[in-house]
Amino acid sequence: MTVTLPAAITPSPAFQAVPGQRIDPELARSWLLVNAAQPERFQPAEDSAADIVILDIEDAVAPKDKDRARADAVAWLTSGHTGWVRLNGYGSRWWEEDVEALATALPAHLGGPVAEGGLAGVVLAMVESTDHVNETARRLPGVPVVA
Repeated sequence: MTVTLPAAITPSPAFQAVPGQRIDPELARSWLLVNAAQPERFQPAEDSAADIVILDIEDAVAPKDKDRARADAVAWLTSGHTGWVRLNGYGSRWWEEDVEALATALPAHLGGPVAEGGLAGVVLAMVESTDHVNETARRLPGVPVVA
């Protein structure tokens, strides 16, 4: 018996499974959020059965740890690993720094400097307007955005 998926749920032909993102995000069943201030948890998360791993630099991270968590997330993504990142809110003092730092983790196929691995997508926190989504997409071109 052959089953044909409707076009709305067919995986993107460009999608390639990698640790940290095992399935096309449109079909993902599980999204594992990991506190980015605890980098020792990154590898276990990547090794888990989660479809998508999200390094959370927003809600899970205390204000005093935001800079370190952001740096740890970028270091992970630029060292051959793939993952998503949950950004701080658009109106927060950290959003701008989050986006600037993550631009250095863009994969080569999106015109970024990372040859292997890199930023797979971003999750936006506390979205209050389309400006947040549009500005994030403008600054991280080609990166999937979940709001």
